[in-house]
Amino acid sequence: MNLCLAWSSRSEFRSLPDVRLEGRLNQHGMPIVDIRVEGFPGPLSVLVDTGFNGELIISEEQARGAGILYLPGHVYPAMVANAQRPGFYPGAGYVSWFVERRGVDIHVLPGPTPQEPWTPMIGTRLLANSRLEIDFPNRTILITR
Repeated sequence: MNLCLAWSSRSEFRSLPDVRLEGRLNQHGMPIVDIRVEGFPGPLSVLVDTGFNGELIISEEQARGAGILYLPGHVYPAMVANAQRPGFYPGAGYVSWFVERRGVDIHVLPGPTPQEPWTPMIGTRLLANSRLEIDFPNRTILITR
Protein backbone atom coordinates (compact mmCIF):
# COMPACT_ATOMS: atom_id res chain seq x y z
CA MET A 1 0.00 0.00 0.00
CA ASN A 2 1.28 3.45 -0.88
CA LEU A 3 1.01 6.20 1.68
CA CYS A 4 1.07 9.93 1.24
CA LEU A 5 2.70 11.99 3.98
CA ALA A 6 1.30 15.38 4.95
CA TRP A 7 2.66 18.01 7.29
CA SER A 8 0.34 18.64 10.22
CA SER A 9 -0.11 21.87 12.11
CA ARG A 10 1.66 20.29 15.11
CA SER A 11 4.89 19.78 13.12
CA GLU A 12 4.60 16.02 12.93
CA PHE A 13 3.96 13.64 10.09
CA ARG A 14 0.74 11.72 9.67
CA SER A 15 -0.11 9.21 7.01
CA LEU A 16 -3.05 9.67 4.68
CA PRO A 17 -4.73 6.94 2.68
CA ASP A 18 -3.55 6.58 -0.89
CA VAL A 19 -5.90 8.15 -3.41
CA ARG A 20 -5.88 5.46 -6.07
CA LEU A 21 -8.42 3.07 -7.45
CA GLU A 22 -7.11 -0.07 -9.14
CA GLY A 23 -9.04 -2.12 -11.67
CA ARG A 24 -8.67 -4.61 -14.48
CA LEU A 25 -9.62 -5.36 -18.05
CA ASN A 26 -12.36 -7.99 -18.21
CA GLN A 27 -12.44 -10.95 -20.59
CA HIS A 28 -13.73 -8.63 -23.36
CA GLY A 29 -10.93 -6.08 -22.82
CA MET A 30 -13.22 -3.53 -21.14
CA PRO A 31 -11.97 -1.47 -18.16
CA ILE A 32 -13.62 -2.47 -14.86
CA VAL A 33 -13.17 -1.00 -11.36
CA ASP A 34 -14.94 -1.76 -8.08
CA ILE A 35 -16.61 1.12 -6.27
CA ARG A 36 -18.88 1.38 -3.25
CA VAL A 37 -22.39 2.66 -3.89
CA GLU A 38 -24.67 3.18 -0.89
CA GLY A 39 -27.45 0.61 -0.88
CA PHE A 40 -25.38 -2.18 -2.43
CA PRO A 41 -24.14 -4.82 0.03
CA GLY A 42 -20.56 -4.76 -1.27
CA PRO A 43 -18.35 -3.28 -3.96
CA LEU A 44 -20.02 -2.78 -7.33
CA SER A 45 -18.01 -3.70 -10.44
CA VAL A 46 -18.50 -0.91 -12.99
CA LEU A 47 -17.37 -0.33 -16.56
CA VAL A 48 -15.28 2.82 -17.04
CA ASP A 49 -17.01 4.44 -20.04
CA THR A 50 -15.24 7.63 -21.18
CA GLY A 51 -17.94 8.09 -23.81
CA PHE A 52 -20.61 8.52 -21.09
CA ASN A 53 -20.88 12.12 -19.92
CA GLY A 54 -22.56 11.42 -16.56
CA GLU A 55 -21.52 9.91 -13.24
CA LEU A 56 -23.18 6.50 -12.83
CA ILE A 57 -25.56 4.27 -14.81
CA ILE A 58 -27.31 1.31 -13.19
CA SER A 59 -30.25 -0.81 -14.31
CA GLU A 60 -33.73 -0.31 -12.91
CA GLU A 61 -33.55 -3.75 -11.31
CA GLN A 62 -30.27 -2.82 -9.59
CA ALA A 63 -31.74 0.52 -8.43
CA ARG A 64 -34.80 -1.18 -6.93
CA GLY A 65 -32.67 -3.84 -5.21
CA ALA A 66 -30.38 -1.22 -3.67
CA GLY A 67 -33.15 1.19 -2.67
CA ILE A 68 -31.80 3.96 -4.92
CA LEU A 69 -34.18 6.92 -5.23
CA TYR A 70 -35.22 7.55 -8.84
CA LEU A 71 -38.17 8.97 -10.79
CA PRO A 72 -39.75 6.37 -13.05
CA GLY A 73 -41.63 7.86 -15.98
CA HIS A 74 -39.40 10.95 -16.22
CA VAL A 75 -37.18 9.81 -19.10
CA TYR A 76 -34.29 11.98 -20.28
CA PRO A 77 -31.36 11.32 -22.65
CA ALA A 78 -27.63 11.03 -21.93
CA MET A 79 -24.73 10.46 -24.31
CA VAL A 80 -22.98 7.09 -24.14
CA ALA A 81 -19.94 5.73 -25.99
CA ASN A 82 -21.77 4.46 -29.07
CA ALA A 83 -23.17 8.01 -29.61
CA GLN A 84 -26.68 6.88 -28.74
CA ARG A 85 -28.86 8.92 -26.44
CA PRO A 86 -30.87 6.25 -24.61
CA GLY A 87 -33.56 7.32 -22.18
CA PHE A 88 -32.84 7.12 -18.46
CA TYR A 89 -34.79 7.78 -15.29
CA PRO A 90 -33.14 10.41 -13.07
CA GLY A 91 -31.88 9.19 -9.71
CA ALA A 92 -29.53 10.21 -6.93
CA GLY A 93 -27.30 8.50 -4.41
CA TYR A 94 -23.88 8.36 -2.83
CA VAL A 95 -20.62 6.65 -3.77
CA SER A 96 -17.33 6.32 -1.94
CA TRP A 97 -14.98 8.02 -4.36
CA PHE A 98 -11.38 7.78 -3.22
CA VAL A 99 -11.57 8.84 0.43
CA GLU A 100 -14.80 10.83 0.37
CA ARG A 101 -18.54 10.27 0.32
CA ARG A 102 -19.81 11.90 -2.84
CA GLY A 103 -23.37 12.65 -3.94
CA VAL A 104 -23.93 11.60 -7.56
CA ASP A 105 -26.59 11.78 -10.22
CA ILE A 106 -27.57 8.23 -11.11
CA HIS A 107 -28.92 7.41 -14.56
CA VAL A 108 -31.32 4.48 -14.19
CA LEU A 109 -31.79 2.36 -17.33
CA PRO A 110 -35.55 1.62 -17.54
CA GLY A 111 -37.04 -1.84 -17.76
CA PRO A 112 -35.30 -5.14 -18.24
CA THR A 113 -31.76 -4.91 -19.55
CA PRO A 114 -30.62 -7.00 -22.52
CA GLN A 115 -28.56 -9.14 -20.18
CA GLU A 116 -28.61 -9.70 -16.45
CA PRO A 117 -26.47 -9.22 -14.53
CA TRP A 118 -25.97 -5.94 -16.37
CA THR A 119 -22.68 -4.09 -15.86
CA PRO A 120 -23.16 -0.59 -14.40
CA MET A 121 -21.02 2.25 -15.81
CA ILE A 122 -19.18 5.29 -14.53
CA GLY A 123 -18.56 8.25 -16.81
CA THR A 124 -16.51 11.37 -17.31
CA ARG A 125 -18.38 13.52 -14.80
CA LEU A 126 -17.34 11.16 -11.99
CA LEU A 127 -13.82 10.90 -13.45
CA ALA A 128 -13.35 14.69 -13.64
CA ASN A 129 -10.21 15.80 -11.76
CA SER A 130 -8.84 12.25 -12.00
CA ARG A 131 -6.22 10.54 -14.10
CA LEU A 132 -7.18 7.29 -15.85
CA GLU A 133 -4.42 4.92 -16.94
CA ILE A 134 -5.14 1.74 -18.89
CA ASP A 135 -2.26 -0.71 -19.23
CA PHE A 136 -3.44 -3.07 -21.96
CA PRO A 137 -0.43 -5.46 -21.90
CA ASN A 138 -0.82 -5.99 -18.13
CA ARG A 139 -4.65 -5.75 -18.24
CA THR A 140 -4.76 -3.21 -15.38
CA ILE A 141 -6.58 0.07 -14.72
CA LEU A 142 -5.44 2.84 -12.39
CA ILE A 143 -7.47 5.92 -11.46
CA THR A 144 -5.65 8.53 -9.36
CA ARG A 145 -6.14 12.11 -8.20
